This record gives sequence, C-alpha cells and structure tokens, in this order.
Amino acid sequence: MIIMIMMTRTEIVRLMHVQSVLPEKDVMALKRKTGELFIKDALSKAVYHYLSCKNNK
Repeated sequence: MIIMIMMTRTEIVRLMHVQSVLPEKDVMALKRKTGELFIKDALSKAVYHYLSCKNNK
C-alpha cells in the first residue's frame, strides 16, 4: 500500500493507492457511463459520486 500526504491551503489530505479486480465488462460499462477514457478516471469519478450521493447513508 502506498500512502501519500498532500497539503492544500486549508487541510492535509492523505492519498492511498488501492487496487481491485473487476470483470472487464463492468469496467467497460463504468467507462461508458462516466464518459471517461481511462479506467482510473472512471473509478475515481464513480467513487466521488458514490460518496457525495445524498441518498447514500
């Protein structure tokens, strides 16, 4: 696991490198749904959306 620490003007943000194994068809569907060309961008967009979703408890 790689942990990076990044400072912004107001806070310190810890970044973690994570990996997962997903079926190729799910990854391709996620790329289509998010409109991203790269897997890492599609995953990042999906995670941020999930975390900010108002219906999520």
